Order: sequence, then structure tokens, then C-alpha cells
Amino acid sequence: MSLISENTARFKPLLHSITNIKAFSKSARSSVMILLSITMLLLTGCGEEPNPPAKQVVEEQPSRFSKDKLAYRHKYHPEWPKEVRNEVYGDKETFSTPRILFKADIEWTGQTTLFSARMDLSDRRRIIPETAFEDKWMVGLHKPERSPDNRYIALSMDTTEHGFTRELWDTKTQQFIFMSKGHGYAHFNWTKDSENVIFYASGKHYNYHVPTKTLTERPIIYSNGLYLLPDGKTFLAHKKMSIGYMTLMAT
Repeated sequence: MSLISENTARFKPLLHSITNIKAFSKSARSSVMILLSITMLLLTGCGEEPNPPAKQVVEEQPSRFSKDKLAYRHKYHPEWPKEVRNEVYGDKETFSTPRILFKADIEWTGQTTLFSARMDLSDRRRIIPETAFEDKWMVGLHKPERSPDNRYIALSMDTTEHGFTRELWDTKTQQFIFMSKGHGYAHFNWTKDSENVIFYASGKHYNYHVPTKTLTERPIIYSNGLYLLPDGKTFLAHKKMSIGYMTLMAT
């Protein structure tokens, strides 16, 4: 028994030291973990938190187009706006300045239709809807002419039913008006009262009276271009080998 007691006494300090070391290690580990946690908190507090992504607010811009806006892209002019207004007959703002006529292809339909614009090419507007071109096409080389009152537009057409024709587009009723068959350059001219449109068709010269829808053949004036002067009675005719000459309009 004494031997056992002596051995136990001999190892007591060592056991006590080992116990203290374990206790110290456990305490040290806890302290280190607490210090690390505090350090991380301090470091996080010192740095700036990244700002949350700003919510993008798209402000609705006031549209410069009317409710009848349509989407268009001219395949030769990608800078065109995607919205083009319809031209409205009698709109004072539209016709407050002179306008030019031109044709353009609607990219996704392949249909050609007629547009107008101001002299600086701004305010482009569609005149004839594509749905109106059923079995007919504009003759692109023939210059369309608008009546002085801005209501009618004289056009050369290529149609399934009549072949080449001379027709009017009525911007008020949104309809075509058939005037005559005929090929060749038309050289449309309007009288200043917007009641008569004068043109060539198949080598003949005609006058179409709009109010009565009456077609009358006129004496032929041979020319490469015929222009009715502002007096409403005199034509300027362009000849191949001369500057031109004047001839009186038959009454």
C-alpha cells in the first residue's frame, strides 16, 4: 500500500500540471476565437458597405407622335425613327409648311407606300396605308403630284385589273379614284382650284374633272415635261433640242 501511495504522490504534481495545461489551452482557444470575432467586426465596421444597386427608373418621355403612331424602319435609312405618324387631311399643323412626297419600302412587308415630309425631311408621315395597295403598285419613276388644296394626290399605278393606270388618292376618304388606263410618263399638273388634273396616258393628253369625275381628251402637247404655270392658262413644255416654249391652255 505504501508503494502505491508513494507513486500516486509522486505523479500528482504532473497530473495537476497536465490538467492546468488543458484548462489553459481551452481558455486560450476561447480567447483567441473571441479576439478574432472582435477583429472581424472591427474590420467590417471600418470598411464601407457596398451600395445596393440603384433602382433604374425609366422616365416616360412625352411622345411627339399621335395615338395613331406606327412602327417603321426604312431599310436604306436606319437612322429613321421607329415611329411615323399618319398624315391627316385638314390638319393645320401638318400643312403649315410646304411638304415633299416620296415613296419608301416597309421593311417587313416589302410593300412600297407614299410618305410626306417637310422640306428639311422632318415630320415624316405615311399618306397611304399598305392595306390600300390590293393588286396595285405605284410606278416609282413617275412623280406624284398633290392638289393645291392638299386633298388629292395624282399617281401612276400598275394594277392587276387594268394594267397601267392614272389614279387619285383621296386623303379625306382614304380611297383610290380611277381616272384612266395608260402607260408612259404622266407629267401630272393641277389647276389652282384643285378641280382639274391634266396628264399624259398612252400618247394622249387628258383632263380629269374631279367634282364630276369626267375625263376629257385635250389637244396633244408633245414634250419631255409639261408644267402648268401659276396663271393657270400657260404651259411650259420641255423639248429635247430646246429650252422650252410657251403654249396657251385650251379652254
